[in-house]
Amino acid sequence: SNKNKLIFDALMNAYRGDWLKVMRHVQVERFFISKRYRTGAAAIEPQQAVDAGAKPMTFEHGVVLPPVLHGQPLMELMGELVEASGGIVEYSDFLKRNLELNKYLLSTVERGEVNMPGAVAQLNLVMLGNCNEKQLSAFKQMPDFTSYKGRIELVRAPYLLEWHKEREIYKPFIEEVDETRHVAPHTTDVAALWAVLTRLRRPDPGKYSSDLAGVIRRLTPMDKAKLYDTGAVPDGLSSEEKRLLRSAIPALRDEHRDTTAEFEGFVCAAYEGRRGASVREMKSLIAEAASDSTRKFLSPLAVLESLNRLLHDKSVYDFMRLEPDEGYHDCELFTEEVRSEYFRWVSVEVYDSMGLVEQTEYDRRVDDYFKHVRAYVAGEKIQNPRTGAFENPSVEIMEGLEKLMTLRESPDGFRRNLITRIAAYSLDNPTEKLDYHEIVADVFKNLRDSYYRDKSKALVQLAKYVLVSSTDDQGIIPAGERPKVERTLKMMREKYGYSDESAKEAISFVLRTVRDRE
Repeated sequence: SNKNKLIFDALMNAYRGDWLKVMRHVQVERFFISKRYRTGAAAIEPQQAVDAGAKPMTFEHGVVLPPVLHGQPLMELMGELVEASGGIVEYSDFLKRNLELNKYLLSTVERGEVNMPGAVAQLNLVMLGNCNEKQLSAFKQMPDFTSYKGRIELVRAPYLLEWHKEREIYKPFIEEVDETRHVAPHTTDVAALWAVLTRLRRPDPGKYSSDLAGVIRRLTPMDKAKLYDTGAVPDGLSSEEKRLLRSAIPALRDEHRDTTAEFEGFVCAAYEGRRGASVREMKSLIAEAASDSTRKFLSPLAVLESLNRLLHDKSVYDFMRLEPDEGYHDCELFTEEVRSEYFRWVSVEVYDSMGLVEQTEYDRRVDDYFKHVRAYVAGEKIQNPRTGAFENPSVEIMEGLEKLMTLRESPDGFRRNLITRIAAYSLDNPTEKLDYHEIVADVFKNLRDSYYRDKSKALVQLAKYVLVSSTDDQGIIPAGERPKVERTLKMMREKYGYSDESAKEAISFVLRTVRDRE
């Protein structure tokens, strides 16, 4: 600032250019940045007032000023820009206020100072602003935009497209709800996944290689959401198609980067994440679900019910007025798909808690399968653990598991590609133990679904007993089944975080869905 420059020059003259002596005058103080106490950080909301000002300083009775200051106009600087000095200022909804109030920025951002009546404030801060795309599109049509565009850097901030990251945004809000009522597992998962599905756009197969175009054409919104989130690829693809699809993720993310579309009279950017359910809207929806007086807890089913009510009010939300595009932008379809995904999550927990299917059984069968596949591809033999004899890999063991998968290639080609995937994983993760759950998640999923189909009758019977426990009808539970009921509820509580009431709702949901699918 000018003041500091004058002081520095005066000291350099006094010490005849001895810079070290000048530096002894410097005093270092800790600077605390706090938006709450208005030091070093300020947010400017849309307002009809300037962002800085000055007023004559007043002194308490008895204060004696140095003679050199007598007759000098002393001004006190104030306002958000002054409070943010040394830090950062944010213009919230920058384009919602009168454009005339922003024109001082044209000179301020170049000179680093702002003129006020009777004073000039030297600014040392970072200026940020935000606005929505619709207002920005309208602003670009105004003559004044030419003056602004050379002084601002536009940074896109689309909605999140990874639902696990979206879920983290809801956590602080959910923690507040949890202080007054129980929150069942997967509540934020359901909300976050639905929100992300509304933000996705259909990819254009013509922009990809011929080897990949067919895969892209079949990519559903749920497939795309999982691909963005964890890199999971759809079932039924060959090993080569899976590899190509994973390598195309960056291209999918950037495909609509420069796309525009006309919407409600405006030509707007149409990049992926531009439209869809906002975090604010999803929090309001979760709050509505939490206020449901028919439940003592907040659950994923309550969120799904709130979503169904939301679908009846399409005129309020612009993303719901978009025309469905081969499954994309179809909010009603998304609700059903999220319900199916929730069934998949919760059924794993219910079956595990009931003890109907042990996770170790999956691991044993898959480990056994890979042992035989490795020997088959390498042309080796396997030692029989019972007889000690070396035998050829078991075709029955390999084909028994492969029947649970939809192979798009010959069994021989599938097995060789599988070993290649494992080798590639080992090269990329040399210090990590092989995790078949990550490498071949589709194998585990198909194996689990097969077990569930076989155990559906046992689920129905035990679920009935769990649902009547602690009610007037609990007398119908046979004595031999009561330990199983208690174990189920205990596992749901301790391993998965349910309350008894929310566990029963989840079990009832799985029971109804299994019956509907039979």
